[in-house]
Amino acid sequence: MNPKVEQVIRARAGRVLRARANALRAEVYGVLEEARVGRGRTYVVTVRGVKRKHTASRPGDPPARLTGRLMESVKVTLLDLDNLVAHVGPDPQAFRGQPYYPFLLEFGTRTIAPRPFMRRAADRFKRAISEGGRPSDAP
Repeated sequence: MNPKVEQVIRARAGRVLRARANALRAEVYGVLEEARVGRGRTYVVTVRGVKRKHTASRPGDPPARLTGRLMESVKVTLLDLDNLVAHVGPDPQAFRGQPYYPFLLEFGTRTIAPRPFMRRAADRFKRAISEGGRPSDAP
């Protein structure tokens, strides 16, 4: 293949990868924003020294927002532009010195039912792509 043509194709593919990865990140934000206020049990929590009421999410629903750290941690990392690989999800660096709770929320534990948010966003994203629409158009 002509090197100039290959360079143009790689550049376009990189732009598409960036756009799709950012669209998936937006889908994750959308799922988390929809679940901002939970529909489960309400209780008093202390966050940064302040007591307040918090309504948790129900099992099977995306996690309700408590501090916003989960949403803030969702990042796009372009790992390998040559092979068009990107990582979209909570950045482990945002949880240094603390348990990596996005995994625990997504898949649950022995005592906590799953609160999937990444899988829900990925399913919406795939459905929108397969239907020929833009990911942000998914319900």
